[in-house]
Amino acid sequence: MNLILRIPLIGVAVALLASLSLFIIDVLNIGNPGLHAIVEALALILIGLSFISLCFTICRGQDKYHWRMVMGITFCLWGIEAIMPHGLGKFLVRDVVILLFILDLVLIILERGPVIFKKQNMGNSYSV
Repeated sequence: MNLILRIPLIGVAVALLASLSLFIIDVLNIGNPGLHAIVEALALILIGLSFISLCFTICRGQDKYHWRMVMGITFCLWGIEAIMPHGLGKFLVRDVVILLFILDLVLIILERGPVIFKKQNMGNSYSV
């Protein structure tokens, strides 16, 4: 496997382990909230960093390159928000993360809309 692709793959593997650990911690109701927040943050930040490193390696020059970078940064912000103390700063970071994910969905819908909804030859009905 190419060395360039190993870095994001390792990040994804560690993030997956962290996510599975969170699942086990939650199901067995063990651990403490501080540990949970750290493991949650680790998983989200690793996914964001893996996404960013993939953009540097295989997405460069493609359409939406910059937006994909923003999505990687969004995951990192989400991870940072998970370990921030409660307060206005945490809420603002969370609001930015939610806004960026909504904008990403809107861009996908706008880009794929004409492909998803094709007008059928029969009448004015549309199919997905």
